[in-house]
Amino acid sequence: MGVEVGAEWGSGAQLRVFSAYHGYRYEKQSTFDPSDPIRRDRMVRGGLDWTSDPEASYYLQLGAEGILNRSNSARPEYNAISFRGVFATPLRGGVLLNAFVQLTDKNYLTETEFALLVPGEEADNASVIFVEVNKQLASNLSGAFRAGWTRAESNIADEYFERFSGTLLLSFRPDWLR
Repeated sequence: MGVEVGAEWGSGAQLRVFSAYHGYRYEKQSTFDPSDPIRRDRMVRGGLDWTSDPEASYYLQLGAEGILNRSNSARPEYNAISFRGVFATPLRGGVLLNAFVQLTDKNYLTETEFALLVPGEEADNASVIFVEVNKQLASNLSGAFRAGWTRAESNIADEYFERFSGTLLLSFRPDWLR
């Protein structure tokens, strides 16, 4: 359960400032404390996003976000900060260039020898970079090539892995779906 409050300014380029509170309750994860046995986390987030003028020949969005996560379990608590950028622009020959960058630094308040994360939780604070070129190949077929890098936690807190990838994507839309 959570709530987010934000405000935007600007009719061309826009600035958005936001803050949020999220409460999590994990019924099947114990705290190992008989007086408070069910894990509950509280997360406070805050940040800002700047988006370029929609009349520009490109799309650019830059943002920053801070996270404070606290828990009643033996699981480590952390602070994180992320910087993000999104860029898209048309190139010659009907090619579109898209890029996404998110760099995150996550620091645990206390170090533990072993702490399991909830599946998917490790992706919340990943660093990701990808660049993609996209082209319409036919009226109902587009193709894209994407190259990327990801650095994310494994399901064990503070243990990271890196992945490099290259992907060829073909998107077919049958005429009857238009």
